[in-house]
Amino acid sequence: MKSIKIGCQPPWYDDELKEMKKKLDKARKKSGKFETNSQIKNQFLDLEKLYRELVESKMSEYFSAELSSEVISKKFYKYVKSLSGSTRIPDVVYSDVKSTTKN
Repeated sequence: MKSIKIGCQPPWYDDELKEMKKKLDKARKKSGKFETNSQIKNQFLDLEKLYRELVESKMSEYFSAELSSEVISKKFYKYVKSLSGSTRIPDVVYSDVKSTTKN
């Protein structure tokens, strides 16, 4: 079977996550072959939990290092947009410019 490489990986996806994902995939295949063996299934579930925790920690490390609360980069919004798949324009856009009325 040929694997397909996904073109855009999140910026925090590194070699450590890649190796952990390979281990998880091997454990998933092994647990599928031995469905009745609860020890193998538990090992897979533990590894899956570790993988999720590692992804969350890498993501939080990335965002805490790259972004501050005052400045959120265009790169961040581009990534959020790619996750949501949204291309719509907001219904309401507010401006800081005060309008003056003529009497």
